[in-house]
Amino acid sequence: VQLPEILIILRDAQGNIVYQWRHRTEAGSVPAQGEIAFTTARSQLPATAQNLEVRLAETP
Repeated sequence: VQLPEILIILRDAQGNIVYQWRHRTEAGSVPAQGEIAFTTARSQLPATAQNLEVRLAETP
């Protein structure tokens, strides 16, 4: 199974996007019924960030 990028979005209290980026997994694919572990990331979050949204990015 091909793994899509992960989309990470930080939003403020009004729902406006404060910061957004895409994260690609180190493994490009995983066998069916397989598992994958994601690494940690560090970032300095803007003071206005209130909500964190993480989801699979849509493929073009």
